[in-house]
Amino acid sequence: IFSGCSNLNMTYSPILLQELGMPTGAVGTVLFFSTIVELPVILFSYKFMDRFSGRTLMLLAFAIMVAQFLLYATAPNAVVTMLVLRAIGSTLFGMILLKIVRGVVQVRSVSTALGVISATDAMSAILMQNLGGILVENTSIRILYFAMAGLMMLGMILTLFLRVQNTEKVFS
Repeated sequence: IFSGCSNLNMTYSPILLQELGMPTGAVGTVLFFSTIVELPVILFSYKFMDRFSGRTLMLLAFAIMVAQFLLYATAPNAVVTMLVLRAIGSTLFGMILLKIVRGVVQVRSVSTALGVISATDAMSAILMQNLGGILVENTSIRILYFAMAGLMMLGMILTLFLRVQNTEKVFS
């Protein structure tokens, strides 16, 4: 759910900005700076990633994405939201997956597990791109973002049932 919606967001966020009246040349600039914002998350991950459980961090990532998608769906100007939130949820989720995989599988199987996750992510991206395209074509981009917010809320609910041991220090 998370990866499919995140990939769909990466595809449709430039279109959203253009629909909000942003010139094409400025869209690339906004997307560039929204990606730069993820650097502090990566650089300071050692300060927070091992302090919280995988479930707590995953709930946080889903909450960020729900807020982001709801703001995209309703805000008359999504530039500030895009600058601040666009890459943070996805980057955080990638680090959370690494943390959870390290807690679930043996060290010698981490690469295989991450490979399986990548394959699953690719399949979800294909599915979500197709469904998202159909939805946008028949409704609007704002409806797409409402739908993605709903899917992220479903992901939050499913995360409540997640049971993972987090004894391994991955980022410290």
